[in-house]
Amino acid sequence: MENNPIECPDCGESKQLASGCEVGQILNCAACGTLLEVLSLSPPKAGKAPQIEEDFGE
Repeated sequence: MENNPIECPDCGESKQLASGCEVGQILNCAACGTLLEVLSLSPPKAGKAPQIEEDFGE
């Protein structure tokens, strides 16, 4: 995998992807705390992770 960083869509902080990282993996932005989802590995791209909603057993 290339050694290109992803950028947080909220604060713009760069983060290196670890080897073995996969599309769909959830990461945490160390600068602002936003949960990020890896959208693409080549080129590296991340977006805000979808919010998980509770279904309360429905």
